[in-house]
Amino acid sequence: MKKIIIGILFLICILTKCFAQEEPDGKTTIDESTSIEKNGQKKEFPVDFFITFAPSLILNTESGEQSAVSPVVYPLSFGAVFFKEKKFSFQPRISFFANYYLWYDGDAYPAEIENRTATVFHFMLDLPAVYTLKLKEKHRFEFSLGTAIDFTISVLSHGVTDSDAGYSGSAGSDTDEIRRYFWNNVRFIYLETSAAYLFSFAERLSIGPEFKFYLPCGQVFSGNGMNHSIFSLGAKICF
Repeated sequence: MKKIIIGILFLICILTKCFAQEEPDGKTTIDESTSIEKNGQKKEFPVDFFITFAPSLILNTESGEQSAVSPVVYPLSFGAVFFKEKKFSFQPRISFFANYYLWYDGDAYPAEIENRTATVFHFMLDLPAVYTLKLKEKHRFEFSLGTAIDFTISVLSHGVTDSDAGYSGSAGSDTDEIRRYFWNNVRFIYLETSAAYLFSFAERLSIGPEFKFYLPCGQVFSGNGMNHSIFSLGAKICF
């Protein structure tokens, strides 16, 4: 796991260096104070920020009597846009959401509130490269492709005690199994892609819809197909 995370961080460094490299005509350079010098004049290095609110469906292909149907969660996301003046930008973001889970037959499943064992807090870190297509002065489309890391914290749900009955023996041991489940077999790594349309209301204010899809690498590698894939559709606000 550590090697994978180190490799992703190394990739980020390479992408950042590529995005920040000198322009072919030699007129633009970026110094350590994140300012741009062009034709002898300095100006601040352009960085925008954004928030998104996008209801998201977590696909549960094994839904049945033991587990819930595919749940809908409501992440709140914050991010930044680096190198926004280029066709390819870097837009890291962090998203937070939580969901109930139960442990059954070697897998963690989304659970209804009455069958919950653990509450899992997800902190999804997106690391995408984004291509921007500007149609007119106020209209643009964004298409992204990248990697996401799902940092999870699993705790006993409110109202559930450690000694309550569980599939592995107790609710406490089930929670331990759920915690290990999300960190084993590369289940915390996702491939992500998105598409967005943004309309510029002002120089530093753009709003529009965004669709996003996360494919869980660990589930694919272990033969579970698209189980735990995430589909989201919501609003993106850049400022």
